Amino acid sequence: MNRRIAFATCRDLPELRPDECLPIAALARLGIEAEPAIWDDPGVRWEAYDSVILRTVWDYHLKAVAFLEWVRSLEGRRVRLWNSAALVRWNIDKRYLLDLAARGVRIIPTVVFEPGARIDVVHELEQRGWSRAVVKPAVSASAYRTVVVEARDPAAAQVQVNALLATGACLLQPFVAEVVESGEWSFAFFGGRFSHAILKRPQPGDFRVQEEHGGIIRAATPSASLLQQAQRTLDCIPGAWLYARVDGIETAGVLLVMELELIDPAFYFDRDPAAAERFASCVYYWSESGEGGTADTARP
Repeated sequence: MNRRIAFATCRDLPELRPDECLPIAALARLGIEAEPAIWDDPGVRWEAYDSVILRTVWDYHLKAVAFLEWVRSLEGRRVRLWNSAALVRWNIDKRYLLDLAARGVRIIPTVVFEPGARIDVVHELEQRGWSRAVVKPAVSASAYRTVVVEARDPAAAQVQVNALLATGACLLQPFVAEVVESGEWSFAFFGGRFSHAILKRPQPGDFRVQEEHGGIIRAATPSASLLQQAQRTLDCIPGAWLYARVDGIETAGVLLVMELELIDPAFYFDRDPAAAERFASCVYYWSESGEGGTADTARP
């Protein structure tokens, strides 16, 4: 029996990004029909698909309540979702970084401020010995509303943090110079196995590495030590997963994890000629074996 899979996307990318179409062609060669479907399109019959794979749902952080409700609705109708609804709920809020740290993962030091909190930003920085820091919403993606604050400009720093706290929780992290000097690593894993790595650098004068902000993306080969550190992060995922991306910065040989992406990470399939085939093979295996993203596969 032919299987049909939906690659969930957003309204800004109704036909997916070009490199995200490569796994669709690879799946077709394996006898699986895959097609894009906009996650918040009320006309989509999700039950018509054997499974739904979250791909370019790149507006979820702007519609977080609606997105989580959609995920819950799929779960309630027992539509198989990768990654699972349980993992989406865990991963959508960057507080999960504190969970990783509690399990022994080296992360960039992270402080969470709750919505509406009255914070003296400069005091927080001085208390930790940070002259510069990055502030971002707890629910965000693609450097959305992510800014750098400095102790030497307390008024501007306070304005930035107050603006974020007015709309939700936010994170405070030290600015790590290596992101500009050496770049940010992204390690792609499919079905528990390492696929490929990407190194991202910001354009001159910026700290954001995302392509939409002018970041430079290239394939790269990590050291065995960095890869092992990234793989250890995967042991902390609280449930079965089809795909994952570990983002981090190397400093003195240590990988400081910035993000563990389980919802809609870009995998830059066009940067590695075999990546789309690896992803498709993993999807095929999970489709045939019945493993994957139903609610009952995620460990509590």
